[in-house]
Amino acid sequence: MRSILCVHLASLLRYVERPSPTYDDIAKNNADDILDESFATHLEPQLARSGALSDPVLIDIRDLLRKKSLVEDEARARAKNEATIKRDWILAARVFNRLCFIFFTTVLFVVNLTFFVIFQLRY
Repeated sequence: MRSILCVHLASLLRYVERPSPTYDDIAKNNADDILDESFATHLEPQLARSGALSDPVLIDIRDLLRKKSLVEDEARARAKNEATIKRDWILAARVFNRLCFIFFTTVLFVVNLTFFVIFQLRY
């Protein structure tokens, strides 16, 4: 429901969803500067012409939408980073599992061979 309301309010404010900056861009620059710059270059003239910038409620909604967009971008970057770390650990676990399998198979084979040879020599 909230997302539908935000989308509807964004269309009323002529808020256009653009490709979000990467996590590195956010880390290098202050996120408010990125958002203010993109807002100023693309949406400020449209809102100024429509008179929407004079309404404090619309200004608050615009700020909430920008903050929501930033939070979603950070969450997406964090989830991507966590997925990469998880994938790396799964790969390491698979490699370790395969090495253990090879080692213990070799040990089992050598021990069985040793017992077989000892049994044959004694009897």
